[in-house]
Amino acid sequence: MEIITHAELLEILHYEPDTGVFTWRKAMSKRIRPGMVAGSTYMYRGKRVTQVGVLGRSYLASRLAWLYVTGAWPIGVVDHWNGDSGNQSWSNLRDVTQKTNIENQRQASRRSISGLLGVGWNKRDSIWTANITVVENGKKRNKYLGRFQGKHQAHAAYLEAKRRLHAGCTI
Repeated sequence: MEIITHAELLEILHYEPDTGVFTWRKAMSKRIRPGMVAGSTYMYRGKRVTQVGVLGRSYLASRLAWLYVTGAWPIGVVDHWNGDSGNQSWSNLRDVTQKTNIENQRQASRRSISGLLGVGWNKRDSIWTANITVVENGKKRNKYLGRFQGKHQAHAAYLEAKRRLHAGCTI
């Protein structure tokens, strides 16, 4: 099972850069006819993921879009500028390192008490805190940003630090 080539991709699928939608150019089975939308979308860890199965192998639609437009596979991770992993439009995609992709995180975890990225509750002192993770010299470090009366104040401090410290941040 080999990786699809650019030429094979162009022959089998059509990609619309403005919408990010793939459609079949040729009939691949009795169920797949030209013009039908290719791939399936599902939720994974709270994010929409679109995969396309072609020539016996499954690919992330964002990686196929990169190959389709540039003629080469992405070097790193295909990141979505606006944080919507379901939006495969060309203007929303960029080839980045894993570190940059993580720095573009836009939502707090579902387990977050505050519901805001970078904001936690200090139970002992009954106060909101802000923290950010930075990578320096290849090592992750948690940077304390302060204590705040309100969670929105803590979030504002986090966003200011994120814009300054995370090169991959697009918010």
